[in-house]
Amino acid sequence: MLGQKIDDAQNHVPVRVLGQRPTVTDAGIPGASGERIERSVLGQSTLTLVVNAAASGEPAVVLLSPHADTLDVLVVFQRSIFLTPLPSPSAAAADATGGLCRPPVPGNLVDSGSRSITVAVQIDLPSGLSATAVRDAYQP
Repeated sequence: MLGQKIDDAQNHVPVRVLGQRPTVTDAGIPGASGERIERSVLGQSTLTLVVNAAASGEPAVVLLSPHADTLDVLVVFQRSIFLTPLPSPSAAAADATGGLCRPPVPGNLVDSGSRSITVAVQIDLPSGLSATAVRDAYQP
């Protein structure tokens, strides 16, 4: 697809149109992150986005904001269920190890693999929305 290897294709990602340039906060999803759009193909009524994302979540929403003939776009990913916090050591664990256990590390996560994947996200453009160019609204 689009001349490159695609690891995952998503066709049912919700779309939300905003009146301002989209940010991750606009998604209203705790722990969400935006990802940079590598490539886009704008059709009459569809938009296909290729995103190189960390393999730690799935596209949760595509945020759009029209400005003249340009469409600001942000693909927001939600953390995967495979990313789970490590449990804090309990008294029982301390007793079982003779009191030797590692201290809890705030925000420490078990990742099911931190490689990146290429995801193609195809959305239907909302009725009445047209553009001739796409601008990535991702901001690190």
